Amino acid sequence: GRDKTGKTYAGAAKHFEAFRCASGYTWETAPATALGDFALSLAGRVADSSICVFVIGVRQFIRFIRERGVRVPDFHAPMLPRVHSPVHPVLNDAHLTEYAKRARAFREPYATLLLILAITGLRIAETCLLTRERIEIGRRDPSGGPAPVWLRIVRGKGKKDRRVPVLPDGLPVLWRYLKFVRPK
Repeated sequence: GRDKTGKTYAGAAKHFEAFRCASGYTWETAPATALGDFALSLAGRVADSSICVFVIGVRQFIRFIRERGVRVPDFHAPMLPRVHSPVHPVLNDAHLTEYAKRARAFREPYATLLLILAITGLRIAETCLLTRERIEIGRRDPSGGPAPVWLRIVRGKGKKDRRVPVLPDGLPVLWRYLKFVRPK
């Protein structure tokens, strides 16, 4: 979480400091292109995604030292490498059926936990914090369809709240989870 992010940003600032010192300028005399030059110096040595993280970390560090009264020039935003996020496969019915069969090989409550992860897309920590109070049941569809069910995630990743829909096929697993894994 936050500690890992802080360490990453601190590491980026440390690398930028070494680059700045090796380049022979102070914070006050650094050219506006310094951040871009730093990003270019990393090319070929670290992954493109790491360059993006380093630049973000240095920007956070600059904001931090500005708040403490250090005069820092406005650096031009460097052209960052285009980072392609991997496309995560979507589980189809056949995948879910196979996954469910394998999950049932585990004893409870692990089998149910694995199924909850698969059918909801929750993160592990969010699943562990799931309680009855965090389930929202909507109004029944006037056409007679099932009422929508949402899981309210409070302060998830990035300390953000979100709502996760539960498909009707996943409701029996959700109720089993609440009955056996998280009884009242």
